[in-house]
Amino acid sequence: MVPRAREALVGAAIALGCAWALAGCGSGHESGDPPSSVKRVLDVSYGSAGQVVLPDDVSTIAVAPDGSVFVGSVRAIEKLDASGRSVWMTYAAPGYWLASDASANVYTAVFTGVYKFNEQGPDLSYGASGVASVFALTRDNNRFVSLVPLRDGTLYVMGHRVRYDDTGDAAIWIVKLAPDGSAMTSFGNGGRLDFQPVKSTWPGDIAVDNDGNLYVSFANATQNVTMGVAKFDRDGKSVASFGNAGIWSGSRTRCHAWKPAVDSSGFVWVAGECTDASGAFSEALVKLDANGRPVPEFGNAGYLDGFLGPVANKSAESIALRIVIAPEGSMYLNGYVVVAGCAQRWLVALDSQGKRIPSFGTDGTMLGVWSVALDAANRLYVASVAPNCPAADQKFTAVLSRYL
Repeated sequence: MVPRAREALVGAAIALGCAWALAGCGSGHESGDPPSSVKRVLDVSYGSAGQVVLPDDVSTIAVAPDGSVFVGSVRAIEKLDASGRSVWMTYAAPGYWLASDASANVYTAVFTGVYKFNEQGPDLSYGASGVASVFALTRDNNRFVSLVPLRDGTLYVMGHRVRYDDTGDAAIWIVKLAPDGSAMTSFGNGGRLDFQPVKSTWPGDIAVDNDGNLYVSFANATQNVTMGVAKFDRDGKSVASFGNAGIWSGSRTRCHAWKPAVDSSGFVWVAGECTDASGAFSEALVKLDANGRPVPEFGNAGYLDGFLGPVANKSAESIALRIVIAPEGSMYLNGYVVVAGCAQRWLVALDSQGKRIPSFGTDGTMLGVWSVALDAANRLYVASVAPNCPAADQKFTAVLSRYL
């Protein structure tokens, strides 16, 4: 069973840091380029010498196609223009879950609904007085997991329901909203898709490909936890040709799937975690082909483990929470590792073969990174906090950097 406390921590940490894209969190292809061929440099024209110091903490970022960036924290949302200057900041809603669409609007999920902000701030024409209601309050525990906008202005909202009686009955739900915030009744059952392949189904995240197909990652939260990915078409119908009757189920036990991504060649990538030889959870990346089969040439039968490398004083798990893929095939994975009781955030750059790109950061790794995104021009945005694990009374600095 996925522990409630740990699931809550990951739920807060996995708040979307995706650039706008129909294919969730970026696109890419099989480049086969050597690791040294991909190099990024700080864009000194952005902010002050490539960086913007943020006034608050940072939970997630979302990038619009015009280069504007939305920064979400536990208290507020701030919009920066393409040069890194602040446009507006609102405390009307926290920014745990952020997603930006093709028109540079930004969405966030709060309580039971979705808020929309345009270039001026809150869009009061969305839903009812600026809020699209997604679920009603019941005795069950419902929570948001992810938001993914499409280029046509529609929005996928993913959530998770746990039965109030604590019997282990848990399911994933997905709602599709129209551009005005109303339910798209042609999707699923009256605008909602409920997904529960096993009694205790725990969510990873969602991605969308260029044809509008939806990929849902999840974990079968039994004692031996296995990861899986389900594929649905744009109407919420299962795509039977993917995996086994629409679902790929991982062969390894004690693995959990988090963020999926689809590259431009149709490969499906899943960031997650699997137990290592010592029995502790270690970061993992899975590669599936377009038919939902592991690619045997990648890693070990489609699974790549431990790409963060050795971690001194590692006291517990290391988890890959999200993935973004650049057009040339390089991948940026963001997660955390527990060191001496502190969840230290990290970002790793891999080439399309799963090898670290040594020219990025320090041997392909940056520490203190809370969120990462790519824009339409393939510029990389990195939101970081220093120190990585501040003491309770220690001040920290949150910075947004842009790389070419």
